[in-house]
Amino acid sequence: MSQRPQLTILPPRSFDNARQPVRLTCLRCDREQQLSLPCRNELTRCLRLNMGFEVKVAVLELTGYCSECQGQMVKAMNRRAH
Repeated sequence: MSQRPQLTILPPRSFDNARQPVRLTCLRCDREQQLSLPCRNELTRCLRLNMGFEVKVAVLELTGYCSECQGQMVKAMNRRAH
């Protein structure tokens, strides 16, 4: 029986992993947003189920696009398509 791969970054002893935020930095406007705990749980669940990673980190930092910038990019693409 093979073991599942695991990505582990151990936090300091006093750290409460369940209460720490997920931070998303937008690649377009450079704003930082804190995502909700349910969102963090869903991200770690997807990493575990889809990629086999068990995430144990002090702070989960992501880069991507905030919803406002994503909406603007979609509008711009739609304008170009017409």
